[in-house]
Amino acid sequence: MNHALVAAIAVLPLLQGCATSSDVFLADGSHGYHINCGSAFVTEGDCLEKAGEICGALGYSVVNPTGGRVPSLYGAIFTRDLFIKCK
Repeated sequence: MNHALVAAIAVLPLLQGCATSSDVFLADGSHGYHINCGSAFVTEGDCLEKAGEICGALGYSVVNPTGGRVPSLYGAIFTRDLFIKCK
């Protein structure tokens, strides 16, 4: 298989253009959400917008923002994750 094609397939998930979320139980045992905004084209604003979509007019609290710089073969990748709780 062509090396350029393999590289493109490997990088494709990193280029996903939207924040994703999943239900979680938070450290205090309450229900919350994990929002992943770790792709190259997703900003912190996209994360916050997703939180707003999930919780609506009730609003939300950010319980634990995480993230950092992860080295890769193609430079640094910045990961962003939010753990939120709807009010």
